[in-house]
Amino acid sequence: MKEEILVSVIVPCYNHGQFIKEAIQSIQTDIAHEIIIVDDGSTEIETLDILKELSNSYCVLTQKNRGVSAARNSGIEIAKGKYIIPLDADNLLTREIFEKGVTLLEQDLAIDVVYGDKLVFGGLQYFSRNRPFNLECFLYHHHIDTCALFRKTIWEKVNGYDEEMPFNTLEDWAFWLSVAELGGKFAYVPTTFFYYRFRRESKVRLLNSRSEVRLAMTKYLLVKKESVLSFGLREGMIQHVEAVQLQIKWRWALVYYAFKANSFQDIHGSIQFIKEKVGWAAGVRLLYGMVRNRLKSS
Repeated sequence: MKEEILVSVIVPCYNHGQFIKEAIQSIQTDIAHEIIIVDDGSTEIETLDILKELSNSYCVLTQKNRGVSAARNSGIEIAKGKYIIPLDADNLLTREIFEKGVTLLEQDLAIDVVYGDKLVFGGLQYFSRNRPFNLECFLYHHHIDTCALFRKTIWEKVNGYDEEMPFNTLEDWAFWLSVAELGGKFAYVPTTFFYYRFRRESKVRLLNSRSEVRLAMTKYLLVKKESVLSFGLREGMIQHVEAVQLQIKWRWALVYYAFKANSFQDIHGSIQFIKEKVGWAAGVRLLYGMVRNRLKSS
């Protein structure tokens, strides 16, 4: 009798042929599982050749380029497992996400999502410890990565990943908010669930670092997820939007002001100026980067 598949690992791939074999090899567990690779319209010859080779051993679904949300949805739609792990083609899994994540979901039917910590490797190397889920904190700081374990039934309830996002990024944030909106329960396991590959040239990373993108995404989610927000949380997110708008508005003024500073007294004046305009934390970060760059060039 064939063993029932418990976990489906969904691996979207767009021109990541150089990494995907390593990602697949990292999936090591004795738990019954399947691997579904979704080719999201790759164009690189190397990637296409590797995907063709992998199709001899794994399910490879091919579609036109529609973005990572659509790719994940396509893979999950045909998944046989009752639990889902989305794995980006350039990242790696640990055994713990299977062993500890599945055990938790099997033991507690009230839990919908299990997530853990990550190790960053590649261009940067460091350990990133996560935290227990708190909706108010999560609205301000998106700390749950795509690479988590969740029930397929919760994906069905929220109608999958949002394919209409204004940018091809932060789709996981919107997905987790959809789960929270339905009262979904999140469980944090303090152990490494995956390895995140840091690539300086990553388009998604570059998009996430742009204030304009985060501003547009926050505005989008404010409208889309209005029902999940209490009055206080909604007002807090509006203030966050306004702060980001100010940061964008005053960015070049701050650069000019810091560039004109020729003494530590001037720098102190810059800090006070920045604090009033964009807030203390953002201001110090901006000014620190400006002063550091000036010291490098001097």
